[in-house]
Amino acid sequence: MKRPALGLLFILAACPAAGPGPSDAGADDAGTSLRVSSVTPDRGPAAGGTQVAVTGSGFPEGVRLFLGDTEAVDVVRVSSNRLSASTPPAAVGGAAVDVRVLSPAGAEARLPAGFTYEGAPGLSEAVLVTELPADFTSTADAVTVALEAEALAPGRTEASGPAAGLRAQVGFGTPGTAPALTWSDALWIADSGPRDRFGGSVAVPVLGGEPRAYEFAARISVDDGATWTLAAPVRTATVGRPPVAWCKSGGVTTGPDSHALVPGGPAPDVFAQVYHPSLTEADGPASGLEVELGTGAGDADAGAFSWGPAAFNAQQGNNDEWRAALVPPPDAGSYRYAFRARVLGGPWRACDGDGSDNGFDVAQAGTFTVAPLACATLPLAAASVPGGTEVTARATATGAGLRLQAGLGSGPVDGAAWGWSDAAEAPAGEWSLAFTPAYTGSRSVAFRASTDDGGTWWACPPAQPLDVLATASAGYCNLQFPAAVTAGTAAGTVVYGQLYEAGLTEAPGEPAGVTAELGYGKASEDPGLAWTWVPAAYNVQAGNNDEYAAALPAGAAVAGTSYAFRFHLPGGTCHGDLDGNGRAFSFSGEAAGGPNLGAVLP
Repeated sequence: MKRPALGLLFILAACPAAGPGPSDAGADDAGTSLRVSSVTPDRGPAAGGTQVAVTGSGFPEGVRLFLGDTEAVDVVRVSSNRLSASTPPAAVGGAAVDVRVLSPAGAEARLPAGFTYEGAPGLSEAVLVTELPADFTSTADAVTVALEAEALAPGRTEASGPAAGLRAQVGFGTPGTAPALTWSDALWIADSGPRDRFGGSVAVPVLGGEPRAYEFAARISVDDGATWTLAAPVRTATVGRPPVAWCKSGGVTTGPDSHALVPGGPAPDVFAQVYHPSLTEADGPASGLEVELGTGAGDADAGAFSWGPAAFNAQQGNNDEWRAALVPPPDAGSYRYAFRARVLGGPWRACDGDGSDNGFDVAQAGTFTVAPLACATLPLAAASVPGGTEVTARATATGAGLRLQAGLGSGPVDGAAWGWSDAAEAPAGEWSLAFTPAYTGSRSVAFRASTDDGGTWWACPPAQPLDVLATASAGYCNLQFPAAVTAGTAAGTVVYGQLYEAGLTEAPGEPAGVTAELGYGKASEDPGLAWTWVPAAYNVQAGNNDEYAAALPAGAAVAGTSYAFRFHLPGGTCHGDLDGNGRAFSFSGEAAGGPNLGAVLP
């Protein structure tokens, strides 16, 4: 029997089944090893922008593609076997670079000299030699940045002077835009060994706000501008306005004050000092300088503060002093405040208590507390009283660290014609003050409250009307003499007053049940509530009158001070001025030097 031909069987076994040809993408074999097989096309211009397809294997999600040391642009993973991308600009034209892929895990595959940049022939080096500072600042509208670059074109740049056809440009733009920058021609400036050196400058706009980042670059052409090669490296720097040189919260030699405030209460002024050379030395507010006051809760840093405008206050040497009202927020709690300043819309500089030289420390910001407070002036027992009758004013108030004062006056509460005196708390939450009004006429009684021991006050409404009538006494009292003294001799000057009361003062000697006082203060403030009083002693019998005397204390020796007498009798109090007080007279306060009150003159 004849055996089958082995050769035919072998040929049949080696023939593959008919089917489609291989695809560019290939099968998805992401589990295979990372490999680069080809780049299509494998050459392009030095300016970059060539669309290429890279084939290989094992390309994972997140794979990165590099041409030389520069990462490709718009990389897309088509599959584990194929990538598409756009070539970046070349560092130097006319050179072949390795094509590399890098996995997120750090694995790398490389195709040596896989892509050739077709640059201008003959250029082997293009270098930006200028080192730039990290930032440029200016108060002008633009800043000029000088750039220099060197080019090596073998056989051309070694000769002395500029090489024929060799050109350079310098440019700037926002990050990531090289080589599509704003370009301007550079000039040949020197031979640098075998290279030619070029120099030029760009004018970069200076804008407000935070400094802006820019790229700075140079490019070289060996064919008189027909083609360009980007010089390496591309530099970066920021351009913007300068910060203010120095600022601090607080006074010239003091830090920020602490305040105790209440919602809706007074807003005290707080201050800041700001210095910037050539701007703040002259009198008046510096042009282009802005200052703001900021507040924040607890230990919040300045970045979380709420800010509002401040106003120029005064010239303090080379500094401008600014002020703003510290308006209490509606919510109770502990707060901090500080100022910040900037020049010509530039970056803000925060100002703490020891100045900005060492940065901002929230612990050196000013502090204030906001405590809930409620107070009210209570109705008086009577809306009208005879002169010399004691009146008790009462108010209710709740809050921490309270001090209350009762006031008597006319016109707006706490206006020019008001006097005030401390009230006492008893029982808790209720405050009172007993006084004897002196001036006759229509008055009002009110209270005011403070949580910082009188540093700031706020009203306790409503004001209560009080009519003070003529004295009920049947007698008479006065300020006898002197009518006026000078401030230099006022202290120790003896002042006299007289009292008549039927059945009491006619007999010789000191009457029983009578005390006398000499008082001084502002004529605009009611003496029965706001003046200071010192005891007077019986002096002599003057007909039917009893005369008393007392020396003006040192506290009265101030020009503009007024003085008068008062006498406490079993039936009430009589305030005595120069023209007397009784049924046919009245006690009236006029300006110091007027006809009714004693006056301390300059």
